[in-house]
Amino acid sequence: MTYTLVTTFPKYTRTTLVECIDPANLNGAAITCPATPLAKRVTVTVTPDMRQARPTVLQTVMTLH
Repeated sequence: MTYTLVTTFPKYTRTTLVECIDPANLNGAAITCPATPLAKRVTVTVTPDMRQARPTVLQTVMTLH
């Protein structure tokens, strides 16, 4: 399952994407979330309103230990 949240501010837009992933393959495709997700990938993209500015992408993985 994938969760997406888009927030718009006066000078930029922030898109947050949360995906359940297989902890054995952290770069793999999103999977259906089990009852207790073992790993999630969070991607945040900040897109400025200025056309000449580039979007910035931040990505991290959280795992259950």
